[in-house]
Formats: sequence, C-alpha cells, structure tokens
Amino acid sequence: MSKLASRVIAYYVEVVVILMSLVSLALSNYPHHATTKTSELYSTIVDFLPGFPGKLPFTLETGYIEVWEEVQLFYYFIQSEQNPEIDPILIWFAGGPGCSSFTDLAFGHIDSPAGAGFSYATNKSYYPSDTKTSKQAHGFLKKWLIEHPKFARNPLYIAGASYGGKVVPSLTWEIVKGNEAGIGPQMNLQGYILVNPITAWYLDDQKKVEYAHRISLISDELYKSAKLSCNEDYRTNEANKSNAQCNKILEDVSNCIDPLEDQHVLDPKCTHSSSPNHWCRGNDRMIASQWANNINVQEALHVREGTISQWIRCRGHAKSDVFMYNKDIDSSIIYHQNLTTQPLRALIFSGDQDMSVPYVTTLKWIKELNIAPNDDYWKPWYLNNGQVSGYIGVGKGEEVQLFYYLIESNRDPETDPLMLWLTGGPGCTSLSAIFFEHIGPLSFNYTGVYFNRTTSTWETDLPALQLNPYSWNKVANILFLESPVGTGFSYSTTAESYYTDDINSSNQIYEFLQKGYVLGSPVSDPDESDLIGRINFVHRVSLLSDDLYESTKVSCGAPNWNVSNAECKDNAQTVSDFVAPLNDDNFLESKCNDLFPSNWCRKNYNLIISNWANNVQVREALHVREGTVGHWTRCNMTLKTQSYAITMRSSFVHNQYLANKPIRALIYSGDQELSATYVGTQRWIKKLDVPIDNDWRPWIVNGQVAGYVTDYSNGHYNLTFTTVKGAGHCPSEYKPRESLFMFQRWVGQNYL
Repeated sequence: MSKLASRVIAYYVEVVVILMSLVSLALSNYPHHATTKTSELYSTIVDFLPGFPGKLPFTLETGYIEVWEEVQLFYYFIQSEQNPEIDPILIWFAGGPGCSSFTDLAFGHIDSPAGAGFSYATNKSYYPSDTKTSKQAHGFLKKWLIEHPKFARNPLYIAGASYGGKVVPSLTWEIVKGNEAGIGPQMNLQGYILVNPITAWYLDDQKKVEYAHRISLISDELYKSAKLSCNEDYRTNEANKSNAQCNKILEDVSNCIDPLEDQHVLDPKCTHSSSPNHWCRGNDRMIASQWANNINVQEALHVREGTISQWIRCRGHAKSDVFMYNKDIDSSIIYHQNLTTQPLRALIFSGDQDMSVPYVTTLKWIKELNIAPNDDYWKPWYLNNGQVSGYIGVGKGEEVQLFYYLIESNRDPETDPLMLWLTGGPGCTSLSAIFFEHIGPLSFNYTGVYFNRTTSTWETDLPALQLNPYSWNKVANILFLESPVGTGFSYSTTAESYYTDDINSSNQIYEFLQKGYVLGSPVSDPDESDLIGRINFVHRVSLLSDDLYESTKVSCGAPNWNVSNAECKDNAQTVSDFVAPLNDDNFLESKCNDLFPSNWCRKNYNLIISNWANNVQVREALHVREGTVGHWTRCNMTLKTQSYAITMRSSFVHNQYLANKPIRALIYSGDQELSATYVGTQRWIKKLDVPIDNDWRPWIVNGQVAGYVTDYSNGHYNLTFTTVKGAGHCPSEYKPRESLFMFQRWVGQNYL
C-alpha cells in the first residue's frame, strides 16, 4: 500500500451525484393502503421544478429502487456538467438518521446524514438500523449500476455528513468485501468522503468540553475545574452520576454553551419565537418542508402517490413523530481501520464552528488510525490564491493642532457621559470608528460604488451617507480625537513637532482619562501577554497543530513562559510565519493582497473613505484648514517609520496603577482576531490580581449569545472583560448591534 493511498488527504473532483436516503421509512408514518406492487427499478427525468423559471439547466433523474422486497429507496441522480461518462460518481448520504437528502440538494448545507424523504417500506413492522442501511445501500448500488451500465466503470466515492459517519465507512467496507467476493457488478471504488462525521458517541461527549474551551465559550478556570473534578471524563454515564462535583461543573458548562446553536456557534439559535424577520437556519428548513409537501412538487419529482402522508426533513426530531431506528454501530472506527489496508483515498473535513461534532473529535480518532502524516502535516489551504469638528492646540506654543469630531448624545448631552475615542495604529484616523466601526452616527451606503481597476478611477460620485442605527452616541457624547499628530487631519506648524512618541502623545491627552476608560481589542503587552496569547489562541482555534504547539510550549518554558530565550523566539516566529497568510483582523475573512482587490475584502473600505475624505467639498464641510494636510490616508503608516517612536513596550504597568483607583474599565475583544487575541488580553488582566466579582458567563442580545463576560472588582476599581462572538479587530465593525448593547449596559453601570 502506498503512502498516498493511506493518507487522509484533500481532493476535489467533478462528480456525478446520487443523493439517496440513509434509511427507509417505517410504514407507521404512512397510510395503510401504501402497499402498491412495484418493480425493482422506476426512474424518470425531471425537466421542470415548481419555483424554478424554465427548464432545469442540469440533468436530474429521480426514481425508486427496491431492496429486500420490502423497501423502496428514493433517489435523486444529478449528472456532472463536465463529462458524465468518465467523471466520478458520488453517493451522498445526508444524515440523521432519518433526514432527507433533499436538504443537501436544495441548500448545499449539511446538517445531518440522509434520512427518510420519499423512501418508504411496504412492511409496516420493518425497523431500520445502521447495519441494515449499509447493506441495503450496497444492494441499491448494485441494482442501480446494472440499470445504468454506462456508469459501471466510473470512479466511485461514498460520501456523507454527520450521522453518515457511522454508515459511510460501513457501506464502503461492504463494497470492498463485495468486490473481493465477486458478488454482483464490480464497483470502481476509489474512496470516501466524510463531513463533520459522528464516529463514536463517547468521543463526541468527551471532546465537546475541550472544544468549548478552545473557542472561548467556557473560561480557563471552569475548564480546569472540569478536568480535575471529572478526571477528564465528561460523558453522561454511570460512573459520573455519583460524582456530584463533576455534575455541578458540567451543569455550569452547559449554562455557558446551551444558549448557542451547536451546529454552528456563530449562527443565531432557532427558538420557538424565531420568525423570518429574525433569520435562523431553521427558517430555511421550514421553507423546504412547505415546498416538498406541495402536490405539484411531488408530481414533478415523480413521487408515488399515497406512499407517504407527509414529507418530514428529519424523522424523529419532533415529539409527535415516532421513528424506530436501531443505532447498532457504536463506533465506526473499526471500519476506518479496515479501510486503511485498502488502496483508497479519504477526504474528511469539518467546519471549525461546529460544536455538535467538534473537529477535535475527528482529529482524535484519525490519529488513532496510526497513519503517518506527510512532511506538511498541518498547513493552511486557500481559495483563489488569497482570500477590517475642529482643532485643539497642544504644546507650549500650540504648535500641534489635533483635529477632533465631537458628536453629542441623542439622549441627554448635558448629563450623559463623555467618551474620548482614540483609534489605533499609531496613525489611524478616528473616521474609521465613525464610518466603519459603527461607533458614530453615520456609515457609507456602497450602492453603485465601483473602482475601475483599468483606469484607476471611481465610477461614481461620492458615496452616499446613511444613518447608523447602532451608534454609541445614543447614550453618550463622543469625542473622536485624531492622535498622534500626523493622523487624519491633525498637523503641526513645525517640522520638529511631528517627531513624537507614546509618552508624549499620552501626556497631550491625559486629562480625558480621569473618569474611566474603554479598550477595544487592545495591544497592551506585545513582548509577553500578546505573544503568548497569540500562540495559545492560534492553537485553540485549530490554526496550529497539536504537535507544533506542544513543541513551542516546551521551548518557551510553559506554563511560566520565558519568551526572551532565542529558541522560544525562533518557535514563535515559526508560528507567526505559519499564520501570516491569514487576515490578522479576522481570520475568517479574506486577506487583502492587492491594492485594488477585485474580490471583496475590508481594504475596499479604505479606498472608498480615502476618496471621500480627500474631496474638496467634504473638507470644506468638516472645516479642515486648507493647506494643512496633503493627501489624507486612513492610516498614516509613515509615522511608524519616520516620526513616531514606540517607547511604551507594555502598558501593563499603567493598568496596574489604574487598578488602585476608583474608576471603571470596559475591555472587550473579538474572538476571531489574531492580532490582539482575547487570550492575550485575558492573560494580562488576570495578572492585575483583581478579584473576580461575577465569573465567566454568556451575555445575550435578542435571545442569542453575543459573547462571554467576566467582571472583576477590588472594591474601588471595577473592570469588565468581554468577548464579542464572531467579531474581529474593532468588534463593533463586525457586530454593531451587539457592541451597542454592550456599551449601553456598561455605561449605565449594569452587568451584561
């Protein structure tokens, strides 16, 4: 067996697709007259479908195949748009058990393995199981290939999602055995594909807690307590029933993760009150149910009349729908082990936001197969080679003129708080916060805005402005300051004054920090906490392999972390190089690699605001002093290289000083950011040694988890640290509604 044949590798193919039900349905769901005598094969071509305008632009065949004389399996067969005669055949199981493969046909979104759909049984006492499903599917394939001989030699792949992780390996092994025994037509089996596969229940239960900790759903302290109290056994079993402390800890874990949509933690969770006005993925499934139960649709699909009473997307999920199914494959790992002895290829992939079948579970059992990885055992992969007014004079002679925007509160300007907003960089304009980060009352309307790459000109007038419904000036006055000098429209009357540093800039604006402060995604300790946090974070979110992470921890002396030694620095650089192709601000978004990107990326906004801020009429409206600033840029990066000295390597000592004062602090981080990770921020906050007042817990906006929050207090200093779920650098840019809610609660001196 070659190394290539034994590896779990990624592979893309143009395919002929057969979508079929994972299990046949028990007759108990159908009228008793559904006992029509049928032939072994019934198929038709579908040219038109209700809801689609005109003839279908692809070849769709539907039909039934009889197996075991009592089961009629319904299928959808979609021919490849490339070369059907030689392209691979992909057999797809959608999940459940008991879910219709129509789900994947309609949405291309995989929730669970194939289920019932329009398949039915003529024997009402028939009950399906994992092993029966595998054997029936093998029988289905043999009959289907006999009736479709032109596809008999096409490469064959078996694929499935979620519960398909039990059946697909079993079916693949059935085909291997059938080929070896010479039973029926020889199948040109090449491999199998699994998507977020359920493999062994005990593994999923075990790894869910670890996964929840990795992606910041539970705190470090809660995770450590769970490991200690439960002896790293988080299953609901007899051994744990008598462990009261473990049960209490697992209850605390559930309180943190139960409010989330476990199949995609960044999606809104569907509730009974969910409506089309507040989208959740369940809305799409209700639409599918309405469509599939339409008489005209069933006629177009050539569904046999009277064989089902109601199409149900996933059997047994509703209390009123009793679905008898025997889950008789406890673990499918044995099938994978058998298949590693065969010259087959496997593609196994997982969404990294799935908590129902976490990728760490899949990674664990793959390692148990003892297959040696190639040299590049963990690396990123890419899509398309790539992939968010007035002046104040300061200084002795007021030679430094700092430009600002003051936006009064909509509520009560005379009594509402005043917040000073400083954008990072150094050298980035506070217009970013106003227009992009949704802190201010305006945003751009991008309709009709287009940059012509050929002529390097804008094909529109100025972008229109629109009101931002999530502006923070609903509850506070906001002073946006362009600092340090050289940022935005700030300028100096002398060349010498452009040369400044962290301390000098802080001294120029220190009076604004006497009442309290807010930090969003702060860079505080780049030499230690931010670096250590980055290393820990990229491992937590599956950007770094376990092996490379453990190697780095050893070289850096974890848990004490000596980041000053040369070996540690070399390893840290290796980690940085590894994640360099990703977007630091939000690693889920495309990275901008082009000055004028043809595909959307956040840099497009820079181009638009630059066009707007350099317009003569805009400058006149903002009362920018003519001739003081040449070409305006969103971030003046020349400050770092020419006139600005970063003299404050760490701001931790200042935070320590403030922790002894009677003030309040709000510190928040997006949980998808690489540049200033929440893990690094959390690390230096803990080093302040301020007692926890209210421990790690989810905070909710409109019934959905918006992030996780911890409150600290020593009696006079009060600090709130929170993550913003699904957000990157400058979280309000990504999650404006949630960020406004957070600020409203905090500024009103309420817990989140």
